[in-house]
Amino acid sequence: MKKVKLKDIANIQMGLVLSRAGAKQLELIKQNLIEKVSGSETFKYKAVTLRSIDDHGNLNEDQCDDFISKDKLTDRYLTVKNDILIRLFSPLKTCLINDLQENIVVPSQFGILRLKDNAQNDILPEYLQLVMQNKSFTNQVEKLEEGFQLRSIKTSSIENVEICIPTLQMQNKLIEIAKLMKQKEDLLSKLLEQQKIQNEILQEKLITGDL
Repeated sequence: MKKVKLKDIANIQMGLVLSRAGAKQLELIKQNLIEKVSGSETFKYKAVTLRSIDDHGNLNEDQCDDFISKDKLTDRYLTVKNDILIRLFSPLKTCLINDLQENIVVPSQFGILRLKDNAQNDILPEYLQLVMQNKSFTNQVEKLEEGFQLRSIKTSSIENVEICIPTLQMQNKLIEIAKLMKQKEDLLSKLLEQQKIQNEILQEKLITGDL
């Protein structure tokens, strides 16, 4: 099993500064009042927010905001399948982009990680995200940042974290194990919720004397 720094296998860049790319307020007002404004074409996108990534590493598109740009954006700042988005604020969160979540604007509060061409045959994006969700990864970032409570996190710290790369076969096994663990957590959560509802019904019957 080899150990490498993240920067050896992936490129990491910050997202787009939305205030620089966004349409002027007057243009937005006009666009709301008039469908087409002569000579002032704009481009509408969805944009990731700090609320968009949940604690399980999922991107919730319902929590993405509308964003209107003065220019058509390139893939540099738009989500592409197998991108890993990294929240650059504590608590550190990541999500893996699937093929149904492409072309969403990534703001500067996030880093965009893309595997280098020479690493795509050695590491699976799902495994890499699994590693980045692990506490040991966060501990390394915290050590490089010398603690980052309520602070932004530098991409230079993230790219210097060391990770272990097992065989592809082992990576696939670890991914499947993680999926089974998540399914078990979801099932237990649903059972606890059902038990809570049953307890509330029982308590109400005891209080009202209906039992």
